Amino acid sequence: MSQSELQHKSSYKVIQFSIVAIGVLVFVLLFFADKTHLDNPSLANIAEGSIPTENSAAGQGLPPLAPDEKLDGWIKALESAKESEKLRILDSIVVSLQSRKRYAYASDYALAKVRADSSFQHLLQAGLLSYEATKLDYVRMDSSLFRRYSGRSIGLLRAALEQDSTNEEALLTLGLALVESGVPQNSMQGIMTIRKVLELNPQNVEASFHLGMFSIQTGQFEKAKARFEEVLRLQPTHEQAKYQLAYCLAQLGQRAEAQALLAALIAQSKDKALQAQAQNLMNSLSR
Repeated sequence: MSQSELQHKSSYKVIQFSIVAIGVLVFVLLFFADKTHLDNPSLANIAEGSIPTENSAAGQGLPPLAPDEKLDGWIKALESAKESEKLRILDSIVVSLQSRKRYAYASDYALAKVRADSSFQHLLQAGLLSYEATKLDYVRMDSSLFRRYSGRSIGLLRAALEQDSTNEEALLTLGLALVESGVPQNSMQGIMTIRKVLELNPQNVEASFHLGMFSIQTGQFEKAKARFEEVLRLQPTHEQAKYQLAYCLAQLGQRAEAQALLAALIAQSKDKALQAQAQNLMNSLSR
């Protein structure tokens, strides 16, 4: 065998080895990404533990709460409350925390309500608050906190849907939680869950809007355009849909239509941030 043939054979083996190695690496990364991110725990796992109190693990890893006389009193009262009183006290705590947009803490105490009574409304409330917690900056920046609330929201909302499989709010939020969980195999399941909302109610504006946003993320601008047009047919004042439709039109080369939509949005909207966003897109189309 000639020297060139030996070199060719050696190069071929190197390429083969590289392909196999890359394949193994991708498999390992996906495997551990899945295992270390979240395991979509069952309600039984989520509901383990005791009712949170001022000195318990509730809120572990979260920034401290500012002093609040009423809230502090309710939390203290939980330590000695009778079983018949706990739900009422917990409800007061959750309402107070939710009103202050402390969704992670509110989720912890809403979970305590589920431990006391796993009714549909308690499961839904805790699931929705857990999802809201995943959108907090300090939760998103801490992978362990994000896993906690993302996994919790998915588990609680699935449990709620076992009691009412047609609840649109639970389905929509579960779909969003799955897509945003960071687990690759959850994404398609999440989109299918949101599509189920539209099967139940074709006029659900938020489901159409979010499906439009997912289409943008995958570069499917024609599909996204159709979704936002449907949103505006159902709710003509939906300003975010107007902006996203203009963006799709711009991506599809329909600059005049996009500019007309943006001009109207800039003139009519009272949302300063959205106005600025629309103006930036308008400026880019004018170059």
